[in-house]
Amino acid sequence: MEDWELRDLKAHAASVEGKLDGWRQTVHSFLDNCKANGLNYTPVFHIVNALISWSRFARTRANVESSVSKLAGRLSADTFFQGYAELENGVSCISAARSDVLLNAVKDRDYDLNFHGKVQIGPVSEAEALYYGNDNKVHLEEVKNTLNAFCEKAQGTPQQFANLLEWKRGGLNRVVTVKVRTATTLNPAARKRFREANVAQAIKDWIRDGLEIVIAGTVLRVDAVDDLFRE
Repeated sequence: MEDWELRDLKAHAASVEGKLDGWRQTVHSFLDNCKANGLNYTPVFHIVNALISWSRFARTRANVESSVSKLAGRLSADTFFQGYAELENGVSCISAARSDVLLNAVKDRDYDLNFHGKVQIGPVSEAEALYYGNDNKVHLEEVKNTLNAFCEKAQGTPQQFANLLEWKRGGLNRVVTVKVRTATTLNPAARKRFREANVAQAIKDWIRDGLEIVIAGTVLRVDAVDDLFRE
């Protein structure tokens, strides 16, 4: 991203509304981080457009405040790209949704999905995206920036995925998905560690039970799981 493109994005983002103190500085810090982490103008421009739209309505303003706040300030590359993956995914869901796309949903709260009515996400503690889709199904999504981050969670906090499947079984026409933003392969040490922890088998079981896993836009099939961990 060129300096003039960054200035253009900051000018365009001037109409993003928020309730946080120093909101203008928060948005500018987010955009500065986008440039510092090598993002191109066009995808960030689309995200700013979504932020502007979300900020205009009370029911979606939390999307802006929760996501942009996580992406402002001094952040490691890993932390920034995880937050960016969550926000980018939320924006990408808009075209597939009949309801508002709600980001950073949490347990024990009612969420109004417009056409579908209200829904809670328990026993899932939190999820990156919740919406009622054009397919007339309620979608709950977990987002990770990298395959390594997904496998780390699969090994360290497998209950999250069990909870997603329990939520799916708790109502009609529900879809649970894990979205992995990039297809970067695991390094040899990570592959060995995850193999020894039987992460591949857990992933296969979750897919068979109805968890959809999408890596860089491609749905992961059961027969392709072992390839992720092969030497």
